[in-house]
Amino acid sequence: MVAKMFIFVHNIYMFLTMRKFSLLKPLLLLPILALMGCPGNQKEAEPLTPVESKAYLQETGIEFMESIKAEDHQNLVDLTNFVADEFSGFEVDERYVDKVSGIYQESVEDYAKAPNANVPASVFELVSLCQEIAQNGQLLTTRATELYTIEAAFPDLYGAFTPDYQNNVWTYDASVKDRLEVSFQDNQNQQWIATLKGSKETTLLHIKAESIYEESWYGDVYDDHEIYDFKLRVPKEINFDVTCDGVSVIKLTVKSNLALDMDLYESYKYYYDGNQDSSEDEVRLTLDYTNLNLDASLNVNGYETIVKNAVTQKDLTASSEIKIAGKSMLRVQSAVAVDIDKLVSNVEDDEFDENNVKSISFEADMMGDVQIKAECPTFKLMFNAIENVVEAEENDLDFREFSNRISELNGTYDIHVYYEGNNTVQASVELEAYERQGGWNDIKYNDYRPILVFAADGSQYQFENYFSESSFSDLIDAFEELVNSFYNLVD
Repeated sequence: MVAKMFIFVHNIYMFLTMRKFSLLKPLLLLPILALMGCPGNQKEAEPLTPVESKAYLQETGIEFMESIKAEDHQNLVDLTNFVADEFSGFEVDERYVDKVSGIYQESVEDYAKAPNANVPASVFELVSLCQEIAQNGQLLTTRATELYTIEAAFPDLYGAFTPDYQNNVWTYDASVKDRLEVSFQDNQNQQWIATLKGSKETTLLHIKAESIYEESWYGDVYDDHEIYDFKLRVPKEINFDVTCDGVSVIKLTVKSNLALDMDLYESYKYYYDGNQDSSEDEVRLTLDYTNLNLDASLNVNGYETIVKNAVTQKDLTASSEIKIAGKSMLRVQSAVAVDIDKLVSNVEDDEFDENNVKSISFEADMMGDVQIKAECPTFKLMFNAIENVVEAEENDLDFREFSNRISELNGTYDIHVYYEGNNTVQASVELEAYERQGGWNDIKYNDYRPILVFAADGSQYQFENYFSESSFSDLIDAFEELVNSFYNLVD
């Protein structure tokens, strides 16, 4: 199943990375540019020169690196070492393991005898055992037909596990019905408690996959046909907490509103008759949903990461923020206005319609010191400009015409850099047309590359020249020092 989904994703990726879409790469670099850093307060400031900007960016980057302290996570390193040493030989009570294994074998044998029957009796016994362990409903059901359906609804398995040092086993207490809990004391007599809780309210994720392979060899046909049907119930909220003597160490909260019904279809045909050698392949996707929303937050020793994603009929939005001790260190958000139904329909037909994507926007803020904002207000205009550039490349138009078309493309989007939350543009990101030499006879080719254009004096710099190792050596040293500090922590 995973392989078949990978093939589908691979085909979509290959389609989107055709030559004409490679012109979108500067926009794909935006998350990286976020580390350079949306304007906030409407303040004015004088733009810095390129030299002054280098110093400012390096200072900001070093401050970011120095705000991360490896020693803040010493407790997790100690916990990992303790668990690995102390519980490596522990086992879960084998009474349940043996019983589950025996019932599974019986169900396999029953299915072999009657493959078209309904649910074998032994499966009901397995369900009964799961109920015995969890004391909270049905954990697993299996339909023994050509379609295999898994319906797992966390939090069906709840209870408390504690170590029995004398017998080297984890003991299980089914009376704890509102959470899955693991607790123990470390070698410093600190009480560690890890709990996992999920809401009883769930939504259904349903994925159906069909794979057909057909080979024709001198009139003989060989085919392989597989069908999968997976159903998974997901709780609308999951909470995972780890505390040490009552103090929070790890806290994860995931909230989702998912209603997904997906059909995947893959077909591959190969023909050979002595005179003809050919193949055909096809991949289809059908996606139905109401809304897909996911909010997650992870706090580890005061280092918090917040992620939000949403898909509606009209747009795709995503945002993330990193905080350390409550201070926002890096915030990134993006939005794509789309007609989602038409977009999915086009993907099914192996087509791309630029009218389905309305606009694209991106904002990033690093510690309130450096910001970057990118916007493509009318995606169709940018798409048409890309088509014109591709045409100029394919038809070997002269360099002047190629440069004009790159300039038209630059006019369809804006990427600007700001400092300290003011609305003064410090620099812009554009594409530059240039001639490069290559090939066996050193022919000149038209090409393009991203450049920085500084507002202070209008000067232009290629990315690799401006962000050189020599210019940002102190920042590189700070990064290497941070990496080494984590390495020394776990070494």
